[in-house]
Order: sequence, then structure tokens, then C-alpha cells
Amino acid sequence: EAESPGDPVRQVTRAVQLALCREPAPHEVKRGVDMLQRWQEEEGVSTEQSLDYFCLMIFNLNEFIYLD
Repeated sequence: EAESPGDPVRQVTRAVQLALCREPAPHEVKRGVDMLQRWQEEEGVSTEQSLDYFCLMIFNLNEFIYLD
């Protein structure tokens, strides 16, 4: 959030880069941004909270948990 305030595309991209050590595919970024917006609109969470939830979700991906 500090690196890209107010830019969910860059926030999602950076979160994937940091957690998974790779560039996200365009469809992953779109899905991430859609998730952030959905949490804010449907669940009424703040922008900061939705980004927190997204980061927690990334840490639960198989790609993060299991090594190849």
C-alpha cells in the first residue's frame, strides 16, 4: 500500500511479486483487483482491510505453501 497508494493494480501486482517471486499474469491481476472491489462493495470493508485480506489469501495459495 505504501509503494502504490490508491492503485489496486500495482498493489495486487506487487503483492504477488513479493509473495510468489514472479510476475503475475494479467488475468491474476484482474481477478485480484476484482476481489478487492467485491470485498469493499459487498462486505463493506475498507480499502486497507481488503488489501490485508488479499495478502492473507496469497499466503494460503498452494504456490506459496509448497515448493516445487
